[in-house]
Amino acid sequence: MASIKAFVQWFPPSRLATLNGWLLAAGGLGAISASAPVEAALTLTDWRGLFLAIGALTIGVAAMIFFLVPDKNDGGQKESMAELLAGLRLVFASALFWRVSLLFAFVQGTFLSVQGLWAAPWLRDVAGYPRDEVGHMLLWLALSMTVGFIVIGNLSDWLARRGVDAMVVLKTGIGVSIAMFALIVAGVTTVTAWVWMIYAFCGTGSVLVYSILSKAFPQKLTGRVSTATNLILFAFAFAAQWGLGAVIGQWPAAEGRYPSAAYSAAFAIPLILQCAAFALVLLEKKR
Repeated sequence: MASIKAFVQWFPPSRLATLNGWLLAAGGLGAISASAPVEAALTLTDWRGLFLAIGALTIGVAAMIFFLVPDKNDGGQKESMAELLAGLRLVFASALFWRVSLLFAFVQGTFLSVQGLWAAPWLRDVAGYPRDEVGHMLLWLALSMTVGFIVIGNLSDWLARRGVDAMVVLKTGIGVSIAMFALIVAGVTTVTAWVWMIYAFCGTGSVLVYSILSKAFPQKLTGRVSTATNLILFAFAFAAQWGLGAVIGQWPAAEGRYPSAAYSAAFAIPLILQCAAFALVLLEKKR
C-alpha cells in the first residue's frame, strides 16, 4: 500500500495502472516461488532454513528501500488525527468506493483463497489430476496471474491514451474472469488447464481498482483509499478460505476426497457475490 501511495506521489496518473501492475506482478513472483522452487529448495534444507532465508532477504530489501529510495515532500502540512479520520469518512461515504472495492474483494479475494487453498483439492478431486500435475497446474496459475498483472496494467494505460476508460478494461477483464469461474463451479473438466489459466489471467484486471480510485479522490487520500480497499479484500479472502471449507465439509469425504457437488455448492456462493457486485459496477456511470 505504501508503494501505491509512492507511485501517486512520484508518477503521473497516466502511468498508475502500469506501475500497479508491475508491483503486483512482483508479488506474483512469491506465488510462483511457493510452488516448484520451494519443493526444490526443500531438498537442500528444511522449512526452518527456508523461512530464515526468506526473512534475511526481506530484511535486505527493507534496508535497501530505507537507505536508497528517496522521500518526496509534497509540501503539505501534517494532518491531525481528526483530519485523518475525516478523510477516511469521506472514503467510506463514497458509493464509487464501495462498488469497485466490493467487486475487487469478491473477485480477487475469491481467487486468492481458491488459489492458496482450494485449487489443489479441486484439481485432485474434481478433475482427477495426480499430485505432480496438481503442482504443475498451480505453477501455471501463478504464472498466468503474474503475466496478467503486467499485461492488463500496461494495456489499460495504453488504451487510456486512446480514449478508452480504465473502467471498460476493468469490466471486460472481470467479466471474463467471472465466466471462467462459473465453468469451474459447474465442474467443467474438458479444458481444465485453459479455464483455470484464463480465470487467473483475466481476474488480475481487478488491479485497476487501485488506479481508478487513486484518480477519483484527492492525492492526500490515496493512502487511505488503497488501504481501505485492501482491508476489504483480505477480510473477504480470509473469510472465503474458511467459509469454503465449512461448506465443502458438509459432504462426506471418501478416502480424503470430496465429491464435485461439494465444490460446486461452496464455489457458487462467491460466484453469486461476484455477479451481484459486477451488476452494480455495470450500472456505474462514467465519471
